[in-house]
Amino acid sequence: MRRVMGGVAAAIGLLAGSHVWAADITRTYYFSLTDFVPTAVSGPAAPVETLDGSFTVTFDPTVAVFDVTSGLTVNSFNLPFSGQFAFSFVPLGQLAFGGIVGPGDQDFTESANTNDFEVSFYHPLDANPLAPSAAYTQVGANTAWTSAQGTVIGIDGVPEPSAWAFLVIGFAGLGAMLRKRGAAGLA
Repeated sequence: MRRVMGGVAAAIGLLAGSHVWAADITRTYYFSLTDFVPTAVSGPAAPVETLDGSFTVTFDPTVAVFDVTSGLTVNSFNLPFSGQFAFSFVPLGQLAFGGIVGPGDQDFTESANTNDFEVSFYHPLDANPLAPSAAYTQVGANTAWTSAQGTVIGIDGVPEPSAWAFLVIGFAGLGAMLRKRGAAGLA
């Protein structure tokens, strides 16, 4: 009977702890994109030649979200921007970080003649996400500048306190079970 109860307790512990791994994750992304070209045929040279920045985002890697402003911290960004920062995420697909400058704007699009931008890349859960690209616009310019040249690095954040709690509880339960099993074997 004790083995059955021990097995049931272990199964409940595994099921209760399994949600921790499907919970939100926090990642910090560092990006640097260069070689911006105008989208207009005879557009002016890019006013900002290298787009550098870093942002930290907390999201559920199993849920698609669009134009989310919560859970996003902009650590650094070298482009003039006065709108609201947002991000979109598609599981096993793409993450985009961009600006929202007015009604109907999305972080996947740039609004002409505004200070707007977007940076996107594929496989955002990898250490080195693939195919970074960026585009931006500026007030007074009737064009956008785009680039597909650059790098993005993703770094995982520190595990959530609940993950540490489940780990400690699991090890304590395992230790108690082994101690009890050792005491029963000596009797």
